[in-house]
Amino acid sequence: MGKTMEITHEILEEYTGLRTVRVPDPNNEGATKEVVDGVASILVKYTSNNPDVEYIRDFMIVLTEGVYDKEKTETAIKNYETTVGLRIAEGDIT
Repeated sequence: MGKTMEITHEILEEYTGLRTVRVPDPNNEGATKEVVDGVASILVKYTSNNPDVEYIRDFMIVLTEGVYDKEKTETAIKNYETTVGLRIAEGDIT
């Protein structure tokens, strides 16, 4: 019998409400520039061991009474591992 798929995750950034992103520079064709953008998400990397797959997702934070709830966000990220596993098994994530 084959090895069972295991999904793990790694939170790639601390939520601050801001993220520096690289965008095209409208004043310099072919060049890019960094800008600070307001966000309500954090980057999360999900990893599967069978098959070997890495999937980075922009994960929406959870708010409690309008305030970032780190614990509930981390629980939601953990719970999403099952969905990632199903999507890998179905070929949606490769």
